[in-house]
Amino acid sequence: MTNIFIGAYTSPAQFDHDVLRLFQNNIRFFGYDSIQGTASVKLREFYIKIKMELHPQLEDIIGPQESACFLTKIDAK
Repeated sequence: MTNIFIGAYTSPAQFDHDVLRLFQNNIRFFGYDSIQGTASVKLREFYIKIKMELHPQLEDIIGPQESACFLTKIDAK
């Protein structure tokens, strides 16, 4: 969250990458079948669903090129 407050992200793709990496790191650290891993999987799925649903609004705000990264679904286990 610090990166958001200090303006460390120079593109939406950087933010998206960090969020997805956070979920993946939790799954690797705690294990896919752990409570934390299961929660991370569900949260990642929800994040992907919401960013796809809200993509048209995001595209209006930041433009089609910058918002294109939010159309990519990363399906890592």
